[in-house]
Amino acid sequence: MAIFKAPRITTYQRSSLVLQEAELVYDTNQKTFYGGDNTTPGGFLIGANSGFLVERIELTNQNIRINL
Repeated sequence: MAIFKAPRITTYQRSSLVLQEAELVYDTNQKTFYGGDNTTPGGFLIGANSGFLVERIELTNQNIRINL
């Protein structure tokens, strides 16, 4: 089994970024996950400690890019 750890970023760093489609980051100040859609500055909320839980994220060969 592989473990994926989303990049960790502060709210200040995240708020001005436009995350790419399917990009995922973890906001260390808010303790929440944000995803990208190529449009929304700071990304869109995916999950938080308020009861919403992301149980599983499936990755396929098409989702994985390896930079050598």
